Amino acid sequence: MRKPRRRPVAGLTALVTVVASAAIAVLPTAPAQASPLRSTPIITYNMLGATSGQDSKWTTTVGNYIQGAEIVTLQEAGPTAPGRFQGTIPVPGLPQVGRAGYIQHHRWAHRFADYEVYFLQTDRMGGRYVGGRNNVAVVTQRTPDQVTAVPSPIADGRAALGVRFGDDWYFTFHARPTSRNNPSNESDVMLARIAAFVNQVPGRSWTVGADFNNEPGNFALPPGAHAYATGLPTHEGRRELDYGAPSHATVGVIVRTTRSTR
Repeated sequence: MRKPRRRPVAGLTALVTVVASAAIAVLPTAPAQASPLRSTPIITYNMLGATSGQDSKWTTTVGNYIQGAEIVTLQEAGPTAPGRFQGTIPVPGLPQVGRAGYIQHHRWAHRFADYEVYFLQTDRMGGRYVGGRNNVAVVTQRTPDQVTAVPSPIADGRAALGVRFGDDWYFTFHARPTSRNNPSNESDVMLARIAAFVNQVPGRSWTVGADFNNEPGNFALPPGAHAYATGLPTHEGRRELDYGAPSHATVGVIVRTTRSTR
Protein backbone atom coordinates (compact mmCIF):
# COMPACT_ATOMS: atom_id res chain seq x y z
CA MET A 1 0.00 0.00 0.00
CA ARG A 2 1.19 3.51 -0.80
CA LYS A 3 1.70 5.72 2.24
CA PRO A 4 0.39 9.30 2.30
CA ARG A 5 3.10 11.77 1.42
CA ARG A 6 2.76 14.18 4.33
CA ARG A 7 4.24 13.60 7.76
CA PRO A 8 2.87 15.19 10.95
CA VAL A 9 5.17 17.91 12.20
CA ALA A 10 5.14 20.26 15.14
CA GLY A 11 1.81 21.70 16.15
CA LEU A 12 -1.72 21.77 14.85
CA THR A 13 -3.11 23.52 11.78
CA ALA A 14 -6.74 22.52 11.87
CA LEU A 15 -8.88 20.98 14.56
CA VAL A 16 -12.16 19.48 13.40
CA THR A 17 -14.58 18.28 16.06
CA VAL A 18 -17.13 15.73 14.83
CA VAL A 19 -19.82 14.94 17.35
CA ALA A 20 -23.32 13.51 17.85
CA SER A 21 -23.04 11.88 14.42
CA ALA A 22 -23.89 15.23 12.85
CA ALA A 23 -22.21 18.45 13.97
CA ILE A 24 -18.64 19.32 13.02
CA ALA A 25 -16.64 22.21 14.47
CA VAL A 26 -13.62 23.31 12.46
CA LEU A 27 -10.53 25.35 13.28
CA PRO A 28 -8.99 26.04 9.83
CA THR A 29 -5.33 26.71 9.16
CA ALA A 30 -3.52 28.98 11.57
CA PRO A 31 -0.43 30.98 10.53
CA ALA A 32 2.66 28.80 10.24
CA GLN A 33 4.48 30.88 12.82
CA ALA A 34 1.71 30.54 15.41
CA SER A 35 3.26 27.96 17.74
CA PRO A 36 2.23 25.37 18.85
CA LEU A 37 -0.79 25.06 16.52
CA ARG A 38 1.37 25.24 13.43
CA SER A 39 1.09 22.53 10.88
CA THR A 40 -0.71 19.32 11.79
CA PRO A 41 -4.41 19.04 10.85
CA ILE A 42 -6.41 17.07 13.44
CA ILE A 43 -9.96 15.76 13.52
CA THR A 44 -11.61 14.67 16.77
CA TYR A 45 -14.75 12.57 16.39
CA ASN A 46 -17.16 10.96 18.85
CA MET A 47 -18.29 8.01 16.73
CA LEU A 48 -21.21 7.01 18.99
CA GLY A 49 -20.31 3.43 18.15
CA ALA A 50 -18.56 1.81 15.23
CA THR A 51 -21.63 1.16 13.08
CA SER A 52 -24.66 2.95 11.68
CA GLY A 53 -27.22 0.36 10.63
CA GLN A 54 -25.29 -2.06 8.40
CA ASP A 55 -22.53 0.45 7.66
CA SER A 56 -19.14 0.67 9.36
CA LYS A 57 -18.36 4.23 10.43
CA TRP A 58 -14.69 3.38 10.09
CA THR A 59 -15.23 2.96 6.35
CA THR A 60 -17.91 5.57 5.68
CA THR A 61 -16.60 8.33 7.94
CA VAL A 62 -13.23 7.81 9.65
CA GLY A 63 -11.63 6.75 6.36
CA ASN A 64 -12.63 10.06 4.79
CA TYR A 65 -11.37 12.06 7.75
CA ILE A 66 -7.91 10.47 7.89
CA GLN A 67 -7.39 11.26 4.21
CA GLY A 68 -7.81 14.95 5.01
CA ALA A 69 -6.11 15.16 8.41
CA GLU A 70 -2.79 13.95 9.76
CA ILE A 71 -4.37 12.66 12.96
CA VAL A 72 -7.91 11.60 13.92
CA THR A 73 -8.76 11.20 17.61
CA LEU A 74 -11.82 9.07 18.34
CA GLN A 75 -14.18 8.43 21.22
CA GLU A 76 -16.88 5.74 21.47
CA ALA A 77 -14.95 3.86 18.80
CA GLY A 78 -16.69 0.52 19.26
CA PRO A 79 -15.37 -2.88 20.36
CA THR A 80 -12.41 -3.36 18.02
CA ALA A 81 -10.05 -1.54 15.68
CA PRO A 82 -9.99 -2.19 11.93
CA GLY A 83 -7.02 -3.51 9.99
CA ARG A 84 -4.23 -6.00 10.55
CA PHE A 85 -3.14 -6.53 14.13
CA GLN A 86 0.48 -5.40 14.64
CA GLY A 87 1.01 -5.87 18.36
CA THR A 88 0.39 -4.42 21.80
CA ILE A 89 2.02 -1.68 23.86
CA PRO A 90 1.77 -2.34 27.62
CA VAL A 91 1.24 0.75 29.80
CA PRO A 92 1.90 0.70 33.55
CA GLY A 93 -0.94 2.02 35.67
CA LEU A 94 -3.76 0.88 33.42
CA PRO A 95 -6.24 -1.72 34.77
CA GLN A 96 -4.66 -5.14 34.32
CA VAL A 97 -7.96 -6.75 33.36
CA GLY A 98 -9.13 -8.03 29.99
CA ARG A 99 -7.73 -5.79 27.23
CA ALA A 100 -7.40 -2.66 29.36
CA GLY A 101 -3.71 -2.92 30.24
CA TYR A 102 -2.26 -2.27 26.80
CA ILE A 103 -2.69 -0.28 23.59
CA GLN A 104 -3.59 -2.29 20.50
CA HIS A 105 -1.82 -1.35 17.27
CA HIS A 106 -3.44 -2.14 13.91
CA ARG A 107 -2.41 -1.18 10.36
CA TRP A 108 -5.49 -0.29 8.35
CA ALA A 109 -5.56 -0.44 4.56
CA HIS A 110 -8.16 2.05 3.34
CA ARG A 111 -8.47 2.90 -0.34
CA PHE A 112 -4.94 3.64 -1.56
CA ALA A 113 -3.01 3.99 1.70
CA ASP A 114 -2.15 2.32 5.00
CA TYR A 115 -2.97 4.06 8.27
CA GLU A 116 -1.85 3.38 11.82
CA VAL A 117 -4.65 2.72 14.34
CA TYR A 118 -3.97 2.80 18.09
CA PHE A 119 -6.88 1.50 20.14
CA LEU A 120 -7.40 1.49 23.91
CA GLN A 121 -10.02 -0.51 25.80
CA THR A 122 -11.65 1.98 28.18
CA ASP A 123 -15.14 0.47 28.33
CA ARG A 124 -15.41 -1.35 31.67
CA MET A 125 -18.02 -3.80 30.36
CA GLY A 126 -19.00 -4.75 33.88
CA GLY A 127 -15.38 -5.16 34.93
CA ARG A 128 -14.38 -7.50 32.06
CA TYR A 129 -12.78 -4.76 29.90
CA VAL A 130 -13.47 -6.59 26.64
CA GLY A 131 -15.54 -5.11 23.80
CA GLY A 132 -18.22 -2.47 24.22
CA ARG A 133 -18.68 0.94 22.65
CA ASN A 134 -16.91 3.40 24.97
CA ASN A 135 -13.36 2.81 23.79
CA VAL A 136 -10.94 5.36 22.33
CA ALA A 137 -8.61 5.32 19.34
CA VAL A 138 -6.14 7.49 17.43
CA VAL A 139 -5.60 7.09 13.68
CA THR A 140 -2.49 8.56 12.05
CA GLN A 141 -1.16 8.87 8.53
CA ARG A 142 2.37 7.97 9.68
CA THR A 143 3.96 5.93 12.42
CA PRO A 144 4.41 8.13 15.52
CA ASP A 145 7.62 8.39 17.48
CA GLN A 146 5.91 7.26 20.68
CA VAL A 147 2.52 5.96 21.84
CA THR A 148 1.24 5.93 25.41
CA ALA A 149 -1.79 6.18 27.67
CA VAL A 150 -2.29 8.37 30.72
CA PRO A 151 -4.25 6.40 33.34
CA SER A 152 -7.21 7.94 35.13
CA PRO A 153 -7.01 8.29 38.93
CA ILE A 154 -10.82 8.03 39.09
CA ALA A 155 -12.24 4.59 39.86
CA ASP A 156 -14.68 4.63 36.94
CA GLY A 157 -12.73 7.10 34.79
CA ARG A 158 -11.20 6.44 31.38
CA ALA A 159 -7.55 6.75 30.39
CA ALA A 160 -6.34 9.16 27.71
CA LEU A 161 -4.55 7.74 24.65
CA GLY A 162 -1.79 9.70 22.96
CA VAL A 163 0.74 9.68 20.13
CA ARG A 164 3.88 11.79 19.79
CA PHE A 165 5.46 13.27 16.68
CA GLY A 166 8.68 15.08 17.52
CA ASP A 167 8.01 17.34 20.49
CA ASP A 168 4.22 17.32 20.07
CA TRP A 169 1.75 14.97 21.76
CA TYR A 170 -1.84 14.41 20.54
CA PHE A 171 -4.37 12.77 22.86
CA THR A 172 -7.92 11.48 22.72
CA PHE A 173 -10.02 11.37 25.87
CA HIS A 174 -13.64 10.66 26.84
CA ALA A 175 -14.68 12.06 30.21
CA ARG A 176 -17.48 10.81 32.43
CA PRO A 177 -20.95 12.36 31.87
CA THR A 178 -22.11 15.49 33.66
CA SER A 179 -25.62 16.67 34.42
CA ARG A 180 -27.46 19.49 36.17
CA ASN A 181 -27.18 17.59 39.44
CA ASN A 182 -23.59 16.49 38.78
CA PRO A 183 -21.95 19.44 37.02
CA SER A 184 -18.31 18.38 37.30
CA ASN A 185 -16.23 15.46 36.09
CA GLU A 186 -12.55 14.53 35.82
CA SER A 187 -11.68 16.63 32.74
CA ASP A 188 -9.56 19.05 34.79
CA VAL A 189 -7.78 16.21 36.57
CA MET A 190 -6.98 14.38 33.33
CA LEU A 191 -5.70 17.49 31.54
CA ALA A 192 -3.46 18.18 34.53
CA ARG A 193 -2.15 14.60 34.39
CA ILE A 194 -1.54 14.85 30.64
CA ALA A 195 0.31 18.14 31.13
CA ALA A 196 2.42 16.65 33.93
CA PHE A 197 3.32 13.67 31.76
CA VAL A 198 4.29 15.76 28.73
CA ASN A 199 6.17 18.36 30.80
CA GLN A 200 8.60 15.72 32.02
CA VAL A 201 10.54 16.61 28.87
CA PRO A 202 11.05 20.37 28.55
CA GLY A 203 9.93 22.02 25.32
CA ARG A 204 7.18 19.58 24.44
CA SER A 205 3.55 20.52 23.80
CA TRP A 206 0.23 18.67 23.88
CA THR A 207 -3.16 18.86 22.24
CA VAL A 208 -6.24 16.98 23.47
CA GLY A 209 -9.18 16.38 21.12
CA ALA A 210 -11.92 15.01 23.33
CA ASP A 211 -15.47 14.51 24.41
CA PHE A 212 -15.05 16.39 27.68
CA ASN A 213 -18.72 15.88 28.61
CA ASN A 214 -18.57 19.41 29.96
CA GLU A 215 -18.78 22.87 28.43
CA PRO A 216 -15.67 25.01 27.88
CA GLY A 217 -15.04 27.21 30.89
CA ASN A 218 -16.72 24.84 33.32
CA PHE A 219 -13.46 23.31 34.50
CA ALA A 220 -9.93 24.49 35.13
CA LEU A 221 -7.26 24.12 32.44
CA PRO A 222 -3.55 23.69 33.14
CA PRO A 223 -1.58 26.97 33.16
CA GLY A 224 -1.19 28.33 29.62
CA ALA A 225 -3.69 25.91 28.07
CA HIS A 226 -6.65 27.08 26.00
CA ALA A 227 -9.94 25.55 24.85
CA TYR A 228 -10.82 25.90 21.15
CA ALA A 229 -14.54 25.46 20.62
CA THR A 230 -17.25 26.78 18.31
CA GLY A 231 -19.63 28.19 20.90
CA LEU A 232 -22.34 26.02 19.34
CA PRO A 233 -23.96 22.77 20.56
CA THR A 234 -22.13 19.56 19.71
CA HIS A 235 -24.50 17.23 21.51
CA GLU A 236 -28.14 16.32 20.98
CA GLY A 237 -28.83 17.82 24.41
CA ARG A 238 -27.81 21.21 22.95
CA ARG A 239 -24.61 21.31 24.98
CA GLU A 240 -21.09 21.94 23.68
CA LEU A 241 -19.11 18.98 24.99
CA ASP A 242 -16.62 18.18 22.20
CA TYR A 243 -13.66 20.41 21.35
CA GLY A 244 -9.91 20.73 21.50
CA ALA A 245 -7.54 21.91 24.22
CA PRO A 246 -3.85 22.56 23.43
CA SER A 247 -1.16 23.39 25.96
CA HIS A 248 -0.76 26.93 24.57
CA ALA A 249 -3.13 29.45 22.99
CA THR A 250 -2.52 30.31 19.34
CA VAL A 251 -3.09 33.51 17.38
CA GLY A 252 -5.12 33.38 14.16
CA VAL A 253 -7.30 30.32 14.74
CA ILE A 254 -10.80 30.56 13.22
CA VAL A 255 -13.70 28.34 14.29
CA ARG A 256 -16.63 27.31 12.09
CA THR A 257 -19.23 24.51 11.97
CA THR A 258 -20.52 22.17 9.30
CA ARG A 259 -22.45 18.89 9.07
CA SER A 260 -21.62 15.19 8.76
CA THR A 261 -23.69 12.47 7.12
CA ARG A 262 -23.00 10.01 9.95
